Amino acid sequence: NSIDRRSGTTGPGEFAPYTLSQHWYAPGTRLEVYLVLDSSRLERDGAQTLLTDIGRSGYGRDASIGLGQFDLEIVEPVTWPAPADANAWFTLAPCGLQGLGLNPERAYYEVFTRFGRHGDRGVFGPGGPFKTPVLLAGTGALLGRVDASAASFVGQGLGGQGQISKGIPGTVQQGYAPCAAVRVDWEAA
Repeated sequence: NSIDRRSGTTGPGEFAPYTLSQHWYAPGTRLEVYLVLDSSRLERDGAQTLLTDIGRSGYGRDASIGLGQFDLEIVEPVTWPAPADANAWFTLAPCGLQGLGLNPERAYYEVFTRFGRHGDRGVFGPGGPFKTPVLLAGTGALLGRVDASAASFVGQGLGGQGQISKGIPGTVQQGYAPCAAVRVDWEAA
């Protein structure tokens, strides 16, 4: 095989090799993952079972080639500290804010565009593998709270009814983000 320096590929063909950049953690590295759980929708034991199953099969775009696997070691509840006079949310992931009634003068974020694609049956279906791009508020959005509720997440589910995928009309996009309550001096912002 020879590499075409313009495209970074070895050429056409079903079994043409390709390059793949990978990042590895040192052996024994432990990561902390925080999950906001609505126990009225899914109980703690069910969430733990799901995370264990995801760890065994892998996650991410390269799970089908054996990457993204992990072991779940410790699961314990955590309460985020919050100032008593909190008046804003700080998001910890991208989220869908469309139509939530947020005050635009108290919403600071960078737009994040997610370009999704289907795997499995979506690749071979009539609509093709690509989904419609979705606009989200990026991680680290600072949002003035609509009320004084102590919500632990903000956002909404997106899609369905062909909004995200013409090939698989029922496709949805997760648009929720965990958030931390913070105090902002809006007059100084």
